[in-house]
Amino acid sequence: MFGIGLPELLIILIILSGLIISILYIRTLSTALSKCSESNRTMTPGLTWLLLIPIINMIFNFYVVLNIAKSLDNEFKNRNIFSDPMPGRTLGLAMCVCAVLTIIPVVGVLASIGALVCWIIYWVKIANYSAMLSRKQLDIAPQDKKHTDQVQQKAKFGSLPEDKRKYFEVPKEVSVFRCSDNQCPCPGTEGLVLGENGYLYISQEVVDMRKDALTMAELNKKQQKMLDATDASMMFFDQGTVYPIVMCEEAVRLRGLDAKTAADDAGHWAKTGLVPLRVTPHN
Repeated sequence: MFGIGLPELLIILIILSGLIISILYIRTLSTALSKCSESNRTMTPGLTWLLLIPIINMIFNFYVVLNIAKSLDNEFKNRNIFSDPMPGRTLGLAMCVCAVLTIIPVVGVLASIGALVCWIIYWVKIANYSAMLSRKQLDIAPQDKKHTDQVQQKAKFGSLPEDKRKYFEVPKEVSVFRCSDNQCPCPGTEGLVLGENGYLYISQEVVDMRKDALTMAELNKKQQKMLDATDASMMFFDQGTVYPIVMCEEAVRLRGLDAKTAADDAGHWAKTGLVPLRVTPHN
């Protein structure tokens, strides 16, 4: 029928299956990029679809891997999400190299296996990073029953006790941080412990944003009102806007901040989950 035999039909099915899988893979990459704020992206999500072009995609793969890694790294720093530096870069580059080597006789067989394995793992990793960005930043992760009860009570009444009105809530999901100051020349110094080698910078923008939104419940409501007022489907609220910035000693020195105050504020946040409602003083 139609002059198509079983061998031809199998070839068509294999090509269609490969195309569908490629579309799903590229969609994962594009989605991960779209979850990064525009200021943090080093390439637009739409460019990932150029990977559908045969031969050209072998070279363009390197560009995509490097820029996704950089974009995710920027986004994680801004959100203060602890992750591997340059997420997925090493594995992605290994995948790219193996893909190029597949055109070499003999070596290509082994390279094809390596490329397939790296590609699957890379796909899963990017999907996981994308899922991390999907999590609501404003959710507080309770670490014990006592903390859970406190969060529920604060959410119920929508405000802090009178003696804590000079502080605002900031969720803290990890105990070890990395430098998130984009103005710091360090490569995102890791292993920062709040109050020790980890400092907190509270900007005027944060104070202005949080002065009438001290609790997370109040912040949620304020952000929703801002979204409704602008008729925007998406608005990014990153560090330096609603949350203070965790930074290293070098960043504190470069900004001319009072190191003792910045360290004390970080230590207070680590213990209570609360941050002072005032700008970090300078030297």
